[in-house]
Amino acid sequence: MRLSASAGFCKTCLGKLLSGEPDERESFGEIMATVLIVDDSLDVCKPVTRLLNHYGLDTEWVTSGEAALEYIRCNSAKVVLLDIGLPGISGFDVLRVMRSEPEFADMPVIMYTGRADEKAREEARRLGAQEFVTKNTVTFQFFLDMVRRHTQAAV
Repeated sequence: MRLSASAGFCKTCLGKLLSGEPDERESFGEIMATVLIVDDSLDVCKPVTRLLNHYGLDTEWVTSGEAALEYIRCNSAKVVLLDIGLPGISGFDVLRVMRSEPEFADMPVIMYTGRADEKAREEARRLGAQEFVTKNTVTFQFFLDMVRRHTQAAV
């Protein structure tokens, strides 16, 4: 599997992950929470999946908003990483539907998107996203810490 900086991480960080270099970070341990990755780009889904799997998290990914809603209704995701720009219904629409359904109203959602504008950030907050992260602006350490925080809270 080819990892690329398009997943939102710097090339140095990706190089460490690819090489299998040990690091001083604590692993996720025995947590087996599933993180659902919702993004229409396989250049994002695959490396994010590999990164989270490397640190002991189960992951699943889907490439459309409709598939995301179907997945969370039939499976047990604990955290959703959600892009805004999806084919069919948008990430905002997915979040709106999730918050309207009592069983998913409190499920942690991290908006992980290429959109950096303040209007998108405010809309995500208004709809109930716990985090809003712009791709290509974070290190994988920051990303892992954020996912860890929400995964542990959801277990």
